[in-house]
Amino acid sequence: MDLEIRNCLSTHMYKHDIVMINLHGRVSYNNMELGIDLDTGGQTKYVIEMTKNLSKNEKINKVYLFTRLILDKNINSSYGIIEEKINAKASIIRLPCGPTNKYLFKEELWPYIWEYVDEAYNFIKKNKIKPLLIHGHYAESAEIASYLANMLNIKSIITAHSLGRRKLNDLLKNNISLEKANKKFKILRRIEAEETALENSNLVICNSKQELDNQWNIYDNFRKNLLLPETKIISAGVDVMNDYTVSSVIEEAHIIKDINSFYFKKEKPIIYALSRPSSNKNIEGILRAYGESKELQDKCNLLLILGNRTDINELNEDSYNVLINTLILIDKYNLYGKVAYPKNHTKSDIPIIYNYVKKLNGIFINIAFEEPFGLTLIEAAQFGLPVIATINGGPNDILAVLNNGILVNPKNTNEIIKSINYIITNKEIYEKFSENANLNYKYFSWENYSKKYLNIINNFNIDNISNNSNKNMMPNFLKKSDKILFTDIDNTLLGNKKASDMFIKKTNKKKLHLALTSGRDFNSIKQIIKENDINIKRFIIIISSVGTEIHIYSENKQDYILDEDHAAFLDFRWEPEKLSRYIETNDYLKKQTHDGSQSYFKLSFDIINNKFDFTKYKKELRQNGFKVNIIKSSNKHLDFIPIRASKGKTLRYIINKYNLKFNNIVVSGDSGNDEDMMTGKIKSIVVGNYMLELEHLKERNNVYFSNKTYANGIVDGLEYYGLI
Repeated sequence: MDLEIRNCLSTHMYKHDIVMINLHGRVSYNNMELGIDLDTGGQTKYVIEMTKNLSKNEKINKVYLFTRLILDKNINSSYGIIEEKINAKASIIRLPCGPTNKYLFKEELWPYIWEYVDEAYNFIKKNKIKPLLIHGHYAESAEIASYLANMLNIKSIITAHSLGRRKLNDLLKNNISLEKANKKFKILRRIEAEETALENSNLVICNSKQELDNQWNIYDNFRKNLLLPETKIISAGVDVMNDYTVSSVIEEAHIIKDINSFYFKKEKPIIYALSRPSSNKNIEGILRAYGESKELQDKCNLLLILGNRTDINELNEDSYNVLINTLILIDKYNLYGKVAYPKNHTKSDIPIIYNYVKKLNGIFINIAFEEPFGLTLIEAAQFGLPVIATINGGPNDILAVLNNGILVNPKNTNEIIKSINYIITNKEIYEKFSENANLNYKYFSWENYSKKYLNIINNFNIDNISNNSNKNMMPNFLKKSDKILFTDIDNTLLGNKKASDMFIKKTNKKKLHLALTSGRDFNSIKQIIKENDINIKRFIIIISSVGTEIHIYSENKQDYILDEDHAAFLDFRWEPEKLSRYIETNDYLKKQTHDGSQSYFKLSFDIINNKFDFTKYKKELRQNGFKVNIIKSSNKHLDFIPIRASKGKTLRYIINKYNLKFNNIVVSGDSGNDEDMMTGKIKSIVVGNYMLELEHLKERNNVYFSNKTYANGIVDGLEYYGLI
């Protein structure tokens, strides 16, 4: 790398742009509605605070938090504002992902992953953002981050917050079938997204050692001594809350009056729980412990802050069940006058409540069945509150530092009762835990988090700069306003000689350039185009071998030039010789031997036994350390290619490298291996002789289904888009 580039890098290293992605939930800084639904909880607060606090560092230029644009009339209109400023150096950016007129829960977002990748890419380019990295939070955002980072040729980081495999295991243990779990939670799609993110990302940031050791390690792609992303544990921070101005007469605060209206004896210590109404948070476990202990009822009141609600009947199924069961258990144990469960609270009410609970010598409780981290435990510590916390998850790491409470089995009612009593009735223990909380909570600061984070990402810089040895090889006659059609060959461009001839004639001398994308190898493409009496020079770009090679036509050389940068880009975690040897040991697969069937980036095999299980074999390859994209065609052929390769991924590589505009690109095809070109924002044409595997794309507004076959369908589509 020459001195000029290094000087440029050293300047850039001092000021970073960072892009965060948190797709699901209602993400807002000025209108934070934590607990309003299952998708808007601790993670939402985490990413907003992380964005805000990272931006405070002098080495950060700006931090962008990308989320979903929502124009649903049933929710606050602020979620329909594209940019919401957190401060001068941090903004929330909202972009379309699926139908914008409807609020979608995370399980409904999966069909729109590539659409969001394209929307985010367009926004970044249009606004000249130069991110050093993309950081995805949770499964769908982690997958998006890995794809978007690959497209921009930069690094990606993922943080899980919670993981699908662990959730599935818990569901199965509770006698919920895989079929039911998948129908309700789209759990297999979520797990696949997490596996994909692991394959593509450069770094996994975990909130706790437990997350790393007990959750990620059950993933197929997460095996020791394999090609893995780096892993780091950085415990999350919390905003300082104990310096909020609170009235000296705290009892006069509106929220405290609301809480006290529930109690017969408002002077008793409070057992305080704060969470969204989710079954995982184990609110029933808290109520059962309190309800079954007359001693606890005599000594303490119970406070449940369970999000905000207007009408229980309007909540989602899980939240509805939690609140209904809460009311049932209050009635069962006759806890009237002892349990408070106010309908609404604001962000500014939270420190008031913590202060009030501490004033009454109360405690905080979080006994979720699984707690990925536990930010509320740290919030409680800021106010000197002792805690009772679940033994499952991040609280292990938190209490090891804070030493301000007791870890319990969330399913053991007697243990919960005993632990609460131990703290409440033992003044010395209470004061010791309270003092420890006051002394140690600052360990979990966003300032510490930011320092650790920046130390890590400083190592990302030089690797991000592409060599771009043939950056300018795009034909010089191609103007930014020109349109390009990328078309599949077999059964799309070709298949009807009369139709393909008409297509070539109709696109001649138009401001529409032609390009080819095919599973065929480069030489085979040239041969079949020649056999159909088409001048190969009509095509300025040829994507061959299922997206593993790019050739650009050079007017100067009157020939095609291989994009060498693309080859270097694809080599990421690719081990073709080792992979080929491994595949050849499978008795159900046979290596293809015809010309062009094998190359450095494409290994082609035939399925020779119908007992071959594609899903199981993909899992097997992952567990043995292979990072590979497997393209299945006609239920009998398999192409093994790098994880960064496919028709759609390679097309997006071209768009980025040569600074092409999405609006100027059109694609056409007929089968499943054309699909990832069509599932984003790119204008697409499906010809009338398409395979049924593309049928589901009829729901997409960027895909035109022609009733005309082969090249006639392409012409029809081009006319529909007004291009000829």
